[in-house]
Amino acid sequence: MEQIKRQQSNSVDNCDYNKKQKISIETNCLLKEFVTCFENLPNELIYEIFDLLDFHHVYQAFYSLNARFHNLVVNSTVPIEVNLSSISKSTFQRYNKDIILPNKLRIHSLHLSNLCLYDDISSPIHILSQFRHLKTLSLNNIESKHLEDLLPRLLRRLYVSDISGSSTKDMKTFVLAYLTHISLNLNSMDFNEFEEMTMDIFNQAKVLHISISHSYDRMFSNADKWEQLILSHMPNLLIFDIQYHNIIYTNNHNGNQVISNTPIDNFTSSFWIKRQWFFTQQYFRKQDRNHAILYSTDPYSRIIPLKQLTKLVVESNPLPLTKLIELLRCTPHIHTLVLKSMSLYGVNYNSIQQNQSFQLVSNTNTITNVTCNGECTLEKLQILVALFSRIQHLTTKLYANNLESCVRFLLEKTNQNTNHLCSLSILSANKIWYTRLRTLIESETLLDDYMLKMIDWNLYLWW
Repeated sequence: MEQIKRQQSNSVDNCDYNKKQKISIETNCLLKEFVTCFENLPNELIYEIFDLLDFHHVYQAFYSLNARFHNLVVNSTVPIEVNLSSISKSTFQRYNKDIILPNKLRIHSLHLSNLCLYDDISSPIHILSQFRHLKTLSLNNIESKHLEDLLPRLLRRLYVSDISGSSTKDMKTFVLAYLTHISLNLNSMDFNEFEEMTMDIFNQAKVLHISISHSYDRMFSNADKWEQLILSHMPNLLIFDIQYHNIIYTNNHNGNQVISNTPIDNFTSSFWIKRQWFFTQQYFRKQDRNHAILYSTDPYSRIIPLKQLTKLVVESNPLPLTKLIELLRCTPHIHTLVLKSMSLYGVNYNSIQQNQSFQLVSNTNTITNVTCNGECTLEKLQILVALFSRIQHLTTKLYANNLESCVRFLLEKTNQNTNHLCSLSILSANKIWYTRLRTLIESETLLDDYMLKMIDWNLYLWW
């Protein structure tokens, strides 16, 4: 009887094996058929497909595929948009040697946000003058010492994220004869500092997008000041888009401030009406403080479907993990996520990974850049990287007693969820953390090739 059962078991096992083998063979055949069909496409159509992709992805997929596709990538005249915001150190070195340096005349757009890359001697930022057809240069997280060399050589568009008043004091006088499109995020800057920068730099501006935060200077909401500045130093301005967030200190202690939208009386002169520039102001109370946001209305404000969003900033403090998962289910194309903080109250690391919604978001989201401005514990990091397994850049705060354990977890080669991670920014770090982190990496050989940099109170690691 046992022999009969054993024979039946072996028969079932053999049957399962044959099925698996058949499926594997069929899958391989389909894959070969797909590759064959793709290779039969004409060059013109393949170039159209290339045009729909990030060129770094084109390089990764086709550069070493075979001789034909190698030549299509190398010998093409299609313009290249270079995005170096989330790229590892070793990958950058290959990409720079194979694509950027040999194709300087094909590069039309260059985007950098990795703070360490500005100091790299092989960075394309040091040979901008050789990019003769460069039309758009986007710089995030750049120090003012680099701007002194870069700004005079810019062409028509400038995007600078998080520039503070202290940075402008280090900046020289620039002559930017071709700069017409400007987008700025100002931090802790007063109106006079901004005005000085405008006089020197923005004479030819046609489009100005500006966001001001952490500034207590009420002059940013003064219509007369703006009118005088624009007429005197930005006479060609066609689009003026502003968002100014201010904290209002009043004698009202009842805490019952009502949220309301109100038009701005002093922005209703003929100067503003003629240019069709309209504004409103929203008041609200948060954390026992009165806030006001002055912002542009039509034609700049647009409501777009959640599925079209690519960047999500959540100001809720703290945001429950379950609510975050619900939100991400509605925004499948987000690639950049910024959280003020995240709450894990009542969440268990092992059980949450069995949650169906967690698994769905984890498998389908395309988020590569995550910022969590609140302190992260090891457990919170484990959940974050399990939820965002395609993460390439992480910005967060860490507790001093968790520094080594958290960094060790993120750099472990056996950690499948951090395979794509290549950049870590630690906010509000202590100066001694630089030495602690370097000692950890060297003593445990966690990284072979990396760059570690401390700026102000922030620590940056790129590998």
